[in-house]
Amino acid sequence: MGERELDARTDVYALGCVTYEMLAGEPRFTGPTAQSIVAKVMTEAAPSARSKRATVPDAPRSPHHQRRRDARPHHRGNAPHRPKSRHSLRSSP
Repeated sequence: MGERELDARTDVYALGCVTYEMLAGEPRFTGPTAQSIVAKVMTEAAPSARSKRATVPDAPRSPHHQRRRDARPHHRGNAPHRPKSRHSLRSSP
């Protein structure tokens, strides 16, 4: 039913499960047997933690996306003038 060798993805998934339970106060998927829980994981959309507990803040944007956005000056509102093409960088003879 999956990979025989576990890797870092297993840890990331487990961290997500624990974090969800900490925020929502209950596991993301429940059921009377392990098979029923696996069936829900494979077939149902996961509910948001906010739908279980209103005090959970909205999900932030990806930190990677935020870093890339902050690195580009035109997103900060003070972009320096950029040349229209690389040809405008050449000095006049």
